[in-house]
Amino acid sequence: MALKEWRDKKRAETTAEALRALERLKESGRAVNFRSLSEEANVSRKTLYQIEEIRAYVRKERGEDDSETRLFRQIKELESENRSLKAALKEIKVQALSALSG
Repeated sequence: MALKEWRDKKRAETTAEALRALERLKESGRAVNFRSLSEEANVSRKTLYQIEEIRAYVRKERGEDDSETRLFRQIKELESENRSLKAALKEIKVQALSALSG
């Protein structure tokens, strides 16, 4: 197994364990923060901070809306709007070609 594959596999395993630990924390009613998650998942806080998905989830649970999360949300909204505009433009082109040839 190549080093990159091993790293990707390890990161996926760590993320999965952290997500399971998050669920255990929530179910038990314990505080969700990087320290409690680190202890529950047996993963270093540094590692948890490096995983964007975990970082965003913990901040959301704490009621924070960090700039990365806002930017990610804005990007998704803009991508959706862009797809809609492209579809509308395509429809306009079809109508224009139909009008010219018809």
